[in-house]
Amino acid sequence: MKPCLADDPAAYWRVTKDNWLVAQIKNSVTGTCLARNKFNRVQLSVCTGGDSQRWSVITIG
Repeated sequence: MKPCLADDPAAYWRVTKDNWLVAQIKNSVTGTCLARNKFNRVQLSVCTGGDSQRWSVITIG
């Protein structure tokens, strides 16, 4: 794995809220989404909007 640099376009992610509790996290360059696999690990996946790509939104403050 290479270091993450702030000016690297692949380091940019878009968080899109489906509703006030759930969001999808999509890489701005690859167009892939963060997904939870069957081993409860995170991986990149084609964005389908399925349950494994729905992340809880928590407000801290």
